[in-house]
Amino acid sequence: MDEKSETELLQEAIRQLNKKAEAGGIVLAIDTYEEMNELDDWIRQSFLVGLSNNILIVLSGRFPLKGGWVLSPA
Repeated sequence: MDEKSETELLQEAIRQLNKKAEAGGIVLAIDTYEEMNELDDWIRQSFLVGLSNNILIVLSGRFPLKGGWVLSPA
């Protein structure tokens, strides 16, 4: 069985989401974001940056975003 690397899986997930967004905008909602401490940098720097402008991203949590989000809110 062919095992894909983490990078290949990420690229495939982004490609599939962007393909779905071509047909019409989609919403990606991530709830309980305060529990994502260890994934925050990865989500911000590796995952979200590859997504199409047709994807609305909603992050929901108990606390305001801070750190890298404040330095680069876009």
